[in-house]
Amino acid sequence: MGPHDLQVDVGVGSAGAKLLDPEWLMLGFTVAILSSAFPFLLQMWSLRQLPARVFGVVASAVPASGAIMSFLVLGETLALRQWLGIALVVFACAGCTLGEGKWRARRDSNS
Repeated sequence: MGPHDLQVDVGVGSAGAKLLDPEWLMLGFTVAILSSAFPFLLQMWSLRQLPARVFGVVASAVPASGAIMSFLVLGETLALRQWLGIALVVFACAGCTLGEGKWRARRDSNS
């Protein structure tokens, strides 16, 4: 049992039957849907806007952004190797995205 398990148990214990109130259930359901559906819709929209290879590189930044958020919000420590990995992913995303713009400009000028 980890430290987060204890926090959930204490939270459920202090809220009690309030968690079964329809208003709170609807709020929880709304948060659950928005926290998964909204990012998914954004990814599908960007997939239509970007070439597949660019989308693949940009989508690989999701774990890097998660690691950064865990550092900022949860105070987790990241090893030097993890910071280096995040930097490499960010540089790859930037290079691929910038390179795509130049490729499109050349393609459009040749048309």
